Amino acid sequence: MEKKRFQSERDSHGETQNQLRFEKQRAAKLEASLARMELDQNVSNYASSTSIIRAQDNISKLKDELELTQEQIKALKNRLEIEKREKNSDFKEFSKILQEFCKNT
Repeated sequence: MEKKRFQSERDSHGETQNQLRFEKQRAAKLEASLARMELDQNVSNYASSTSIIRAQDNISKLKDELELTQEQIKALKNRLEIEKREKNSDFKEFSKILQEFCKNT
């Protein structure tokens, strides 16, 4: 009777040890899976923040380029206006010279 009880306890202990081992393995797998997910999340967050920073840099560069282009357009418009005035002035001057020439001839 003692032997049966002893054997029963031994079997029960062995089963408990197997369950413990199984649960430890399961916990280790879950921890590894969690660590992988956290790593993926961190990589994703890093990539996302990097993308945002790059996008902000691109936006900033485009704004600077737009501002520069607008300034160039203003400068060219001013230059064109000055050249139009000079052309009109030259035309008036040439007309006067031509009229005087015609009068004198």
